[in-house]
Amino acid sequence: MFEIVGTANDGLRLVQKAGRLRPDLVLTDLSMPLLNGLEATAELRRLFPELRIVVITQLSGLSLREECVRRGADALVEKSQMPERLMEEVAKLFPRDSALEQG
Repeated sequence: MFEIVGTANDGLRLVQKAGRLRPDLVLTDLSMPLLNGLEATAELRRLFPELRIVVITQLSGLSLREECVRRGADALVEKSQMPERLMEEVAKLFPRDSALEQG
């Protein structure tokens, strides 16, 4: 089972809250004030290497996906593919938890 432990309105607050709350997974929008999603992702990966990060965006393209992965994202999901694609990506990142949910 998954539980939402926090939300943030900007990338700086996202990084701060991740440090305090220590979630297993962070969903981050690409477009955020103070630190954008790419900057926040890179900082999260640097500080918390075990953290799973999924970037959510309205944009698409192979170069964007490659840049997200280069910065430390585990996955990128286009908003037009929500919620199905998000659930697929989370299941890939947490296969044991997903199997428990289904059984």
